[in-house]
Amino acid sequence: MNIQKVTEGQGKEDIAFAKRLAAAQEKWRLEKEDEIEQIRKEYKDHDMYRQAAEYLQRASGINDIMTLKEQIELIELQDRAEEENVSPQVKRRIEELEAKAARADEMEAEQSQKQAVQDFENMLKEFCIDKKIDGNSLHHEELWKYMHENEIAKPEFAFKAMKADALESKLSSAKEDAIKDYLNSKRGVKTDSAPGAAALSNTKIGGGFKGAEARAIERIKASRNAE
Repeated sequence: MNIQKVTEGQGKEDIAFAKRLAAAQEKWRLEKEDEIEQIRKEYKDHDMYRQAAEYLQRASGINDIMTLKEQIELIELQDRAEEENVSPQVKRRIEELEAKAARADEMEAEQSQKQAVQDFENMLKEFCIDKKIDGNSLHHEELWKYMHENEIAKPEFAFKAMKADALESKLSSAKEDAIKDYLNSKRGVKTDSAPGAAALSNTKIGGGFKGAEARAIERIKASRNAE
């Protein structure tokens, strides 16, 4: 073995590793510097606000920060009153009435929304009175959930889609039953028909997998006719 070549190869790997390590350290350092700078800016703004508040307290002679806040709000109210050529008392009363009216509008909108939801729920309840899926009565909350999850606006469309889903599920189950029937027939095991299904013999429908599938579908049809 050439010891010199091995040493040179190992040296190149060490250099490459050292470069990767240095690059990773430099990236980490830059990220930390950005974080530190961001923190400095935040604390700088905080210090500025604190200094401004302390200055206003000294200038006004008001030591309590909440009292100072109320005093500033009063001065701002007086400025707005002067702009509209009314007294501060009148301006305050106007703003109170405006805030009350805005709150009344919000409450009216909330009440209107609640009423719309209630009307929609009542409509779904009425729609579901005589509706059934796979022999089971349809509950309005179940329909509502399906409409929401599938973004269907009209209940009649959602109802049809739910029935289609139920039928698809039964067909899938029928295929599984057909496979079981076919495998059981190969083992010589007899299977009973589902309740209400017409009794069909192999000579009438046929044997094998196709015959088993046909018998399963016939059971579904018989079950639907019995609903």
